[in-house]
Amino acid sequence: MTDEEYQREQEEAERLRRQINNVIDQINRTNRENAELEAELDTAIDNVGILINNCGSMDNEVYEIMGELSGVVGTADVSTKEVFQALNELTLQYFSFKSISTASKNVTQYNDEYFTRFSYYNELRRISLGYVVGLDSNIISSENARKKVEKAYLQNTEYWLAYCISGVMLWANNEKEAAQRAMAKSLSINYFNSCLFYLLINLRFNRIDAAKKWYVNFLDRADVNNLGDEWQYLHQAYLFGAFGADEEFQETVAKSFQNMLSQVEVTTVDFAKKFTKKALEFAEMYIHKTDHEYTLLRRNCAEYEDMKDLLSTAEKNVEIAKYYNDLAEEEITEDVELPQRIENVLYSLVNDYDEDELKVVQKIKYNEAIINAKGDVTSAQASYNAMFADRNKKKNLGDLMLDWAFATDTSQTDVSVKRFAISFMKEPIKKGLEQFPEKYRAREKEKYTFDIDDCKLECSENDYVEAEKVLDKYYDKNKLKDTFKDKHVLIYTGMCALALILLLVLFAYFSPVILTFGILTGLAGSFLLWRRIVDMGKILKEKKRKGKLLLKQALEELAQWRAAYKEADAKSVDMLNAIERF
Repeated sequence: MTDEEYQREQEEAERLRRQINNVIDQINRTNRENAELEAELDTAIDNVGILINNCGSMDNEVYEIMGELSGVVGTADVSTKEVFQALNELTLQYFSFKSISTASKNVTQYNDEYFTRFSYYNELRRISLGYVVGLDSNIISSENARKKVEKAYLQNTEYWLAYCISGVMLWANNEKEAAQRAMAKSLSINYFNSCLFYLLINLRFNRIDAAKKWYVNFLDRADVNNLGDEWQYLHQAYLFGAFGADEEFQETVAKSFQNMLSQVEVTTVDFAKKFTKKALEFAEMYIHKTDHEYTLLRRNCAEYEDMKDLLSTAEKNVEIAKYYNDLAEEEITEDVELPQRIENVLYSLVNDYDEDELKVVQKIKYNEAIINAKGDVTSAQASYNAMFADRNKKKNLGDLMLDWAFATDTSQTDVSVKRFAISFMKEPIKKGLEQFPEKYRAREKEKYTFDIDDCKLECSENDYVEAEKVLDKYYDKNKLKDTFKDKHVLIYTGMCALALILLLVLFAYFSPVILTFGILTGLAGSFLLWRRIVDMGKILKEKKRKGKLLLKQALEELAQWRAAYKEADAKSVDMLNAIERF
């Protein structure tokens, strides 16, 4: 080594020593600055703690003051509420007392009116029923019964029942002329009730020819817009042959019913449409759930529940057809309770309030309800309305026929009555059943939405080829995204990124350890990433295969569902044929 080379090395070494000393000085300055910053941070933290303590003290003081103020306001509020509550209670008590007082006076007044005008009515009813039972069973002498009836008649000369029971008594004693006069008088006072009374009496004593005539009069003179339950039982008796099997009589009754329905149709808006609407509601509300289950459709089709409900609805065609076929074929057995029901109609007719009598009774019951409700007029009105709800409810023949046709409780509505109502209103009922499949058919869709690995596809059972292409494109488009969504790929990618960062750090601070660790991490991460990407290619390929297979199987289930639906829908013809049997 020459002197010049030696000299240059010494100068280079001296330059490096100066640089190292400069770096050391910079590090020392940085350490001092960090120490100063730490001291400032400690001071700031202490100051924040002091502020927090001060805020806590202020909060406690304010809370105590507000608590005291709240107590004062609350006490004043409670006192005010108590005053208003006391005033309200006093007001309510006053009006309640006034209502009770007025109601008590009214009850006394109307009771006096009732016993003055109608006290003998109840006695007449008791005697009338007793006479009918006694006449039937021959347990009392004719003479004693006559005295009782005549006495009751003299006390109730303006009551239709007095003339009716007198007429029956005179008829039983073979005093035809006097019986006819009594009958004519009863009919002039209340034609409908008298007619029904004579009808029931003749049925009771098996006077069929006379019962027929009264039944025809009963039908011809009835108010078709105000009918009671007796209609069902009388008509049931007619259908069971209680009036005999006279074809001419049956034709007359059928004609009377047709005339009455014509009257209702003229006076009632959309009369036939009520039956059509009810038939549609009956079909829609008919309870049925399909036994078919489609697993893949349930998992992958958004509209599956609606599809299942649609199939259940279409299958109702079979169920409703069976319902009407069974009804048409059901053997009609004589209702053992029918005679008792007819008897009950007679008892109800005799015991029913007269029109003027009812007005007074309603006034009594209303004021009694006020007393029982302790002056609460609202509660009293509700109780009163419930008491007379059935009486005030009017039904026309159309309403009764509607109830009969769609009755579900055969213990209340006999099969024969149900059949009769359906046969009379068959055409509008059929229209409603025709609307049923028309309505649900609108819910069927040609294409349904499928979700295969978050790929939304709208397709029918015949669209697999086109849907497969769309699915292929979807998988190919999302291949890179799906690859880097894998957690292993993310981990290995992170290793590579870490290695790169470490290598960049070496430009500022060289370290053999960091260099070694960075190289090893980069090599390992790159190898593992490459291997995982290769594996993900296989995984995504298998995922695509399974997705396409799932789509194919789901569309096959769609075809099965469609076939089951079409088969069930075709049975609507059977439902309409079943109603034609009536």
